[in-house]
Parts: sequence; C-alpha cells; structure tokens
Amino acid sequence: MSALVIVEPGQDPQNLVALAQPVTDAVEVVVLAVAGLEAGEATAEVVAGLVSSRGADLVLLPATPRFAEVAALLTGRLDAACAPDAIALAMTPDGLTADRLLYGGVVVGTVALQRPVRVVTAVVKPLEGAAAAPEAVTPPAVAGKTLTGRTETAAEGGLANAERVVAFGRALRSQDDIALVQALADALGAAVGCSRPIVDDNKWLDLSYQVGLTGTTVRPQLYLALGISGQIQHLVGMRDSTLIVAVNTNPSAPIFEASDLSVVGDLYQIVPRLTAALAAR
Repeated sequence: MSALVIVEPGQDPQNLVALAQPVTDAVEVVVLAVAGLEAGEATAEVVAGLVSSRGADLVLLPATPRFAEVAALLTGRLDAACAPDAIALAMTPDGLTADRLLYGGVVVGTVALQRPVRVVTAVVKPLEGAAAAPEAVTPPAVAGKTLTGRTETAAEGGLANAERVVAFGRALRSQDDIALVQALADALGAAVGCSRPIVDDNKWLDLSYQVGLTGTTVRPQLYLALGISGQIQHLVGMRDSTLIVAVNTNPSAPIFEASDLSVVGDLYQIVPRLTAALAAR
C-alpha cells in the first residue's frame, strides 16, 4: 500500500506521515500551491489526478475546514472510503481500520475502510522551519455559482494555530463591546474567539471566530474564556488548551469545571483592569 500526503505551504505534514507509516510501504508528501486552487472542487480534481497518476491507495489530508470539503468531494470522485478526524490507522486481517473521534471527541470509534482507495483527514500543526517547494499543478476550470456572500474577517487557520486565545460569550452585552475583548487580546498577543451564540444567534462575527464542535478546535498555551457558560459543544473545542482561565458571574458555570483558574466576576470590571495591567507591564 502506498500513501499520498497532501498539505499546503505552512502546514507540517509530519503528523500525517506518522499516521500512514505503520500501514504503508511508501509515503509521498506533496505540497500544493494555493494559487488557483481556491475552490474545493478544483483542489479535489487536482488531488484525484495525483492519486491516479501515482497509484496511491491511501490519501491523507489536513483536518481543516477547507480540506474537509476536499475530502468529501474526493471521496465521491474516487468512490473511496473516508475517515475524518482520524487519530490512528491499523492493518487488521479484515483490512485497514481507522480510529477516529466521534461526537466531538467524546468517544473514539473504529471504522473499517473497505474500498480500494481510502481518504483520511487528521490534525496538522503549523510548519516550523523551511518548507518544501509547492508542487506545480494546473487547476481545472471550475464552473460554480455563488450561493451566498461572505466577508472574511479572520485569517483562515489563524484561530486554530494561535498560542493564545481570548474568547467571549453571551455575557458581552453589545457588538460594540467586542472592542474590550480585542484590546485585551492585543495586550496578550492573542487571537479573538467566541462561542456559538455569538455567530449563530447574534451574528456579530462569522464562523471563522467560533470555538467548538461546529466551529474551530483550538489547543493554545492560554485560553481565556470571558462570559462563556461552557456547554459541551464549546468545551470539546478548547479543552485541550494548556492553561484555561475562565471569567463568569455564575459560580456554577460549567466552564469552571474545565478551568485551571476560575474567576467569579463581571467581565466588564475585570477585562479593562487586566488590559491596563498588561499595558503597564
């Protein structure tokens, strides 16, 4: 069995390579240039061509929102088996299996990949050091239709790769008050995130800011949660942070069960003081 690992410039392929090595004879890494491959359909078409020309049985992609779409399209094109968010692969008497996170990481399930081609996605980290030169590919012409407009307000991957995150929830009273959170994030050199209601209900920010099961999973060194109650879908997206600090007026808020440091108080009193203290330092 041979494996093809696909990443973009700035993404470290080593986790994907390590995942494939126990079950494959050869692993090839291809770094795709982003230019011309903005559409998921174009990327899927290019990757399908690489799989065919190189005879790969296993394709490993980054578990990012962009490649989640590519994985789905690629699975359809190749009539492949697919295992999103895989954490381990194994070769059994019945064939290739994948352990993958289910229900937002609450449990681990094992699935059999019983197709000639298997598509797997897994977490990748930002690349440290020199990157390999992107492979030159000719993207196909893709006929598409814009169903909805979207203004990008945060760099793709910026939240997922941030070492510090300051996130806020329903306790923020006004969209204008996001400036308070942003000032604190700037003082900490952190990215701004939010809980699901801020995106779905209030519509103050777009999905690229949302932390949680239906948003972005983050693993920063510091996660500061401001006025977030801590429902399970949010906790799944940030519980692997190294240090979790939570501020909430409710001493029984679920977020405190996951926190390393819990502060019972009003963010409107605490955030400006903390920002000022950081600025003074």
